[in-house]
Amino acid sequence: MPASQVLCLAAGGLAAWRFARGAPTVARFGADDDGLRRFAEHLRAHRRDRFTLLANLADEEFRIETLPALRSSDRAAVIARRLAQAFPGMPHVGCQSLGHERTRRREERVLLAALTAPERLAPWLAALRDAGAAVAGIQSLPFVAPRLLARIAPGDAATLLFTLQDDSLRESLVARGRLVFSRLVPLADDDTDPLARIAAEAPALQRYLVGRGLLAGDGTPRLIAVVHPEHLRVRRGMPAGLVLVAADDCARRAGLSEAPADDRIDAVHARLALAVRRPVQFADPALRRGDRQRRLAHALRLAGAAALAAGVIFTGRQHLAAQDLDAAAAGLRADAESLRQRAAARTEGRPPLPAERTALHRIVERHDALRRELATPAAFYRDLGRILAQAPAIAVDAIDWQAATAGGGESATLRGAVDADAAAGAFDDLLAAIGDDPTLAVRVERRPLPGDGDADNRSFVLHLVRRSSA
Repeated sequence: MPASQVLCLAAGGLAAWRFARGAPTVARFGADDDGLRRFAEHLRAHRRDRFTLLANLADEEFRIETLPALRSSDRAAVIARRLAQAFPGMPHVGCQSLGHERTRRREERVLLAALTAPERLAPWLAALRDAGAAVAGIQSLPFVAPRLLARIAPGDAATLLFTLQDDSLRESLVARGRLVFSRLVPLADDDTDPLARIAAEAPALQRYLVGRGLLAGDGTPRLIAVVHPEHLRVRRGMPAGLVLVAADDCARRAGLSEAPADDRIDAVHARLALAVRRPVQFADPALRRGDRQRRLAHALRLAGAAALAAGVIFTGRQHLAAQDLDAAAAGLRADAESLRQRAAARTEGRPPLPAERTALHRIVERHDALRRELATPAAFYRDLGRILAQAPAIAVDAIDWQAATAGGGESATLRGAVDADAAAGAFDDLLAAIGDDPTLAVRVERRPLPGDGDADNRSFVLHLVRRSSA
């Protein structure tokens, strides 16, 4: 990520703040030709940095408006129209929501703001454009006040915050975590007692805010001032309820490793300006185009690096998987070679075959064919005769025998008749006797009819199959 710089612009010039591990460094440039020249050199020396302009100028204006409950593009269009009406011709304008009113119409209150002296910003912005610098945007220092207050005195109560920076005293009214009003009071060189100035400003400012209706209720907000630790013990002449916060403690809460040398907390404001996630933006889109392009390019580079890393990881995993497969294949080849060697060792002492394997297969097949051709029904008739000897009521007319084939065993078709004087169930007894022989299977193709009848009714046909050859 490129480094970020915050350019704090005040009436007397510009200060460029950079932060490295919480340690601030600053380069100051006067509001004259020499200062602009040195600023241009500074931009060339840090052309890869990202710049945010933080304006702290007395030329500013705030207005509170009420908007109907709108969303999206309709709300943006209404806000743009209100800004153009409130600050005609002003290029640096911004808007911040103050929340919705608890009414039936749910109207929204917004704070419209403008930097009303664009000529003070023009030379610095021109230098940024000429250098092709990446400008993240323009912020107004008052809108950093809620962020600062959340660090040193959290709470939603209305609070008047007094801070010292460059040559000015900033007075900001913050309510519910949002800026409501702010004013800059210039400090002269002989103004050496900032607490006395705060004590004189606080009552008058409260009366002004009550008169404008910005302070509700009894008009007594919290009073908080950030001062040098030496001033913490000074209480004489201070307004009632004023809480003093040490500048070094403020810097520590903002994440700075170095405490400011005096009451001024310019570095704190610059640091917190970088921490604001959705700042009120006073820059036009054209000024920020270069920054958006750089961020898009950076995002694309990150996406490309992530895709490359994912590809490398995937390739590495595939390579490891391929190595595992190669190792497994090598193991299978080793096992196969071991089996081949053991088989060769077993057959090493045996006499050689009289012919090749193919010739032996042909010999075996021919032997089986000859065995089937020379087969006789002797064994089949012997088993069948033993069964028929146990069935004297069965008269056999014919037996058609068929030799075994390659697809099955030998078979025979038995034709006969049941004796007319035989008891009932003689045929079933024959079937049961054939079923008791485990080598025979029987299928009835014709069954004799029950009762006394002619010879045709007493005839039967059986198909017998011998499961295994003798």
